[in-house]
Amino acid sequence: MELTELTVGMLGTQCYVLSAPESDTCVVIDPGAEPERIRKAAGSRRIEAILLTHGHFDHIGGVTPLMQEGIALVIHRLDAPMLQNSELNAGLELTGRNVTAPCATRLVGDGDTLTYAGLDLRVV
Repeated sequence: MELTELTVGMLGTQCYVLSAPESDTCVVIDPGAEPERIRKAAGSRRIEAILLTHGHFDHIGGVTPLMQEGIALVIHRLDAPMLQNSELNAGLELTGRNVTAPCATRLVGDGDTLTYAGLDLRVV
């Protein structure tokens, strides 16, 4: 597995770009901010999926600029309401800004397995 770690945004959220060595696609985990840096970290690989560990504003802030047709947006089904609600995701409370992301294209639960960018990933 190839892994690039970036620290993004005002809270220093950890964002990851993952792929299998032979894959021309990648997965982005928790793109909280700085989408241009995240795209650069992906290099020539196409983003196949954005995986969110949870729905707080500092983990979803860079989703919208990264989304393109065909990219899966994945989040745990219990956190999905946070994507469109700045009160639930703490964006309004902590930044005074309305931070939202598009609706998820895939909702997951504990124990689910995902296959993206040549990787099998398990939700825990």
